[in-house]
Amino acid sequence: MSCVSILRGSMVFLLFSVAVYSQESPPVTKNPIAWSQDFLRTMYPGLGGKKYVLTVETYLAYDQPGGLVNWLQMDVGEGAKDWPLGYRGGCAGAVISSPLPWPAPPDLAPPTPSSPQVRPESPSKSRYETDCKPGPVYPKQFLTAGFSFDKTGTLVNFGADGEFINDRHSDNAVYAIVHAHPEMTYSEIVATLKQHGIKYGPSDKEQFIKDLPLKQLEPFLGELRILSVSFHPLDKDPDPASWIGSWPNWTVKAQATTKEGAKVPYEMHFNHLNGYLTGILDCRTSPWCNRD
Repeated sequence: MSCVSILRGSMVFLLFSVAVYSQESPPVTKNPIAWSQDFLRTMYPGLGGKKYVLTVETYLAYDQPGGLVNWLQMDVGEGAKDWPLGYRGGCAGAVISSPLPWPAPPDLAPPTPSSPQVRPESPSKSRYETDCKPGPVYPKQFLTAGFSFDKTGTLVNFGADGEFINDRHSDNAVYAIVHAHPEMTYSEIVATLKQHGIKYGPSDKEQFIKDLPLKQLEPFLGELRILSVSFHPLDKDPDPASWIGSWPNWTVKAQATTKEGAKVPYEMHFNHLNGYLTGILDCRTSPWCNRD
């Protein structure tokens, strides 16, 4: 057998091995980066096929080689998040806040997030008008997602935000209207939401439940059973304008059954605009779960 034949055979075997491996979801405990990337590609398929770049940030103890990855932040955009495109001018700050506070392991504190927190916006001025200064121009980012894992490599916290999920302009427009008209009734507020493109308002619970991406989540969390679905009670809030900038509104309590038979309670949050997933909490350990 010639060397060429052996080489060809080896290449065929290698390609076959890669194809078989790519059909399986990599377990978190072995490769959290690959698992998290697979999770984003599954939950946000609209970002695929556009030649976007995935920026990955994490941290490890320098003096402890081989340590587990407890925290990841992933950004999806037109290029690497922190690589300047030029210095002619532009906005020096990011407009997307970190989606959730990610707790650090007891012996290792996380670095300060690179994305600054979004300050409350004025109804009449956008952040671009109030906080846009000359500086380097960075590639546009569409999604920021954070993952936290426990010591066994199990997902305990997930949060996502960004232009792909949220429409700040619509939220600001609704805020301005409701804030300027405190006499608005509950039905008028709901109508205003719908007029500004809100797909899943408080009157759309049946359709929201029907559209929940449970089948997409189950390969990552286990078989899911819904326990409750709720929307922020707008008619009971003394200041309806206060919650406009703090959505997601839909909260889903669910119980997952893993392949090993473990029962895991989750609290999941979904966006009001299009139903995209914005947060997952493992309620066995998370202090942010609603215990009601």
